[in-house]
Amino acid sequence: MQVVDEAGAPLAGATILVAGSTFTSASDGTALIPGLNEPVTAEVSLAGFLTEPFLLDQSDSAATRLLPLLASTGPGGLPRLAIHFGGDAMLGRRYVTPTETDTAVVTPGDGGASARAVVSSTAPVLRAADLSIVNLETVVGSLPDTAAYPKKRFLIQSPPEITEALDELGVDVVNLGNNHSRDWLEPGLSSTFAAIDGAGIPRLGAGLTDVEAETALTVGSGGLSVGLLSYTSITGDAVNDAYPLDADPVPPGLPPTESWQYEFRDWGFTGATVTIPLASRRIGSAWREIETAEAGGPGAAEIAAMWASATAVYPELQDWIARRGHGGANNMLPSRFPADVAALRAGGADIVVVSLHASFQYVDTKSSGIEIAAHAAIDAGADLVVCHHSHVLQGLEWYMGKLVCWSLGNCVFDQNLLATYRSGTLRTVFEGPTLLQARFYPATILRYRPAPVTGEAGTGVLGLVHERSDLDFHSTKPALAVLNTLAAANPSVAKARFVLEGHTARLLVGPGPATPLVVTASSTEAADLSMPGLTRARGPGGAPLPAGLLFGRDVYGYGGFEDDAADGVAQGGLHWDNTDATSDKGVVVDPAAFSGNRVLRFYRTSANTVRVRMRPVSRVVFTDHRLWEDLGGGVVVPLDPLPTRSMRLRAAATGEIDASVILDIYNFDDSNPTEDPESVFIRSVEVPFTTAGDGAWRETIVDFSAADFAPSPTGLAANMATFYVALYPPSTGEATLRIDNLQILEWREAALMPDGFFAVDAVRGPGASAAVTLERREE
Repeated sequence: MQVVDEAGAPLAGATILVAGSTFTSASDGTALIPGLNEPVTAEVSLAGFLTEPFLLDQSDSAATRLLPLLASTGPGGLPRLAIHFGGDAMLGRRYVTPTETDTAVVTPGDGGASARAVVSSTAPVLRAADLSIVNLETVVGSLPDTAAYPKKRFLIQSPPEITEALDELGVDVVNLGNNHSRDWLEPGLSSTFAAIDGAGIPRLGAGLTDVEAETALTVGSGGLSVGLLSYTSITGDAVNDAYPLDADPVPPGLPPTESWQYEFRDWGFTGATVTIPLASRRIGSAWREIETAEAGGPGAAEIAAMWASATAVYPELQDWIARRGHGGANNMLPSRFPADVAALRAGGADIVVVSLHASFQYVDTKSSGIEIAAHAAIDAGADLVVCHHSHVLQGLEWYMGKLVCWSLGNCVFDQNLLATYRSGTLRTVFEGPTLLQARFYPATILRYRPAPVTGEAGTGVLGLVHERSDLDFHSTKPALAVLNTLAAANPSVAKARFVLEGHTARLLVGPGPATPLVVTASSTEAADLSMPGLTRARGPGGAPLPAGLLFGRDVYGYGGFEDDAADGVAQGGLHWDNTDATSDKGVVVDPAAFSGNRVLRFYRTSANTVRVRMRPVSRVVFTDHRLWEDLGGGVVVPLDPLPTRSMRLRAAATGEIDASVILDIYNFDDSNPTEDPESVFIRSVEVPFTTAGDGAWRETIVDFSAADFAPSPTGLAANMATFYVALYPPSTGEATLRIDNLQILEWREAALMPDGFFAVDAVRGPGASAAVTLERREE
């Protein structure tokens, strides 16, 4: 390694901290870091320079890796400041009460040691800054379940030890402007504030009153003043809107636990200007009365009295923001942005950062609503907007020359959906009031432990964020479902250009250059494409691609089996269920792997009577259409074709191989905010495959049929599946099957896709092997 300045000159005496060991750069800037067998994070610091984290792995051992540092003062004398942003954070639920044996555990009362251990791998990235900020999406305390917000579907409370985790992460500010700060009502707010204030961490975004919730925060560091604002649009109104009205029929088979929604209760209210007659109503009809009354413009005191009266009868009415006489998060009203930003500027803020908690959950594009709000914040004078709430990674863009980050996913969270594992940290460096540099560090959450990632896992994360930054789509809800719909072109928006540098992506303004790439593929053998590059659904210059040419998208993303996580554990198989691994099955080190040094290995003999099988820890999501156009009036049309699906892998075997891919297919539905998500099993599918037993590596493509993914007899969509790879005993002797580079691919015909640049993992031809010229953005 060689530590250099931004001009490339060597820097002597720099401190390099790696996994608790300290190294110092020599007079020529070089430093030897031994044992780079697994990924690590290096924190590099030197007086007069900004501390910076670097991701390193085995690939950096073969050549001198440059570690450039930025001076803490620019050439014109302006101070520089590094601000890091993490995603959504909590340490409750499954951390405290585990549901599986190998996940991270937080033990209340242990002085915070277990909480620190959960985040210790990702901490070197987040804390290597002058100012680090996360969205703390939890109540902090030890309040009883009986005191929680009545009938709120998702409640999060983390033990006080979470403040130790925040300290380990180097968090300087917590944002509380989200839909979980009021999960335990006012006692929960007070408990959270006491814990955070007691830890000496500044906070913003929530309060016991609307005035406190609206209060901005100004922090100083490195000679610069940073003004922070936090808002949320997730108010609880959507839940109230979904409650049943008086005339709604009671659904057949309604669970007894949900019968309260259909109860008639007596309520009325009389105030100075509002009169709601006393009557027997369901909760949904009572909510409509409140909405109508509020639209008439009563004063704040009357609204508070009406709400107190209503919630005494209907405590299940949801309101998560500070209004109606109670506390909560800061309500997102874009009309307030200009005055709020101006007040910070008048108070001396050099940099203004706005945090927005909005959008749709688990959707990979920003919502049209948060798009409008973020642009309004920049129009009001903000320098940077960072958003959250979706719990999955979304893209970035430049609006009016200012950076907008739509979602960093989860920083540390216990969600178990595959899409919620991918994560990242955003590093921004300001020189005075101007953003000098922005960089994205990829990460994943392994059994609820976050860790930076390199290798295929890292480039996979970067490729998805790159695509989500490049496509001209946003999420809307034209009818019952949330869809990625085509967005109108905005001349004030520039795409984010991703430049791969040392396992991270530097973010520049404007899309990267497109260059031609010739690949050879057939119907039986696909061609690999590398991430984080993007591939156009047209040829160079917009020429049509050959009919029948298929673009394959790996909807799993963790079939390389390498140890790509900088977590201090020498173990591959990210996101594979290795808890019951034995000598007969599991992820193992294999110097003869197809790529890297690990494979998924199975072993059976004729003396065995049962198969062995392995699966990932989470289900894979399948989507018939990813992209839509909203024609208005609730009418939408798909812009991409229906996919075909397959498993693609490299296999090497000895002996007689009788293997199969098994899919347990489900429907998953979380569309109704008044109901818990429901998962319904549809069918199990088993597709056999084999390979020659001569030990040579061969490509195998296992195709699934359209019938495998047909809706259930009752019309439920097949949109999720748990997949297994299985090996059966041979009829004689021994059988060993080694698998590498496994992908679960959705194939779409490129010529039928909308013109754009996509994250494409493989290309498959329509027939015999042939060369085709693609257009790629690859840096």
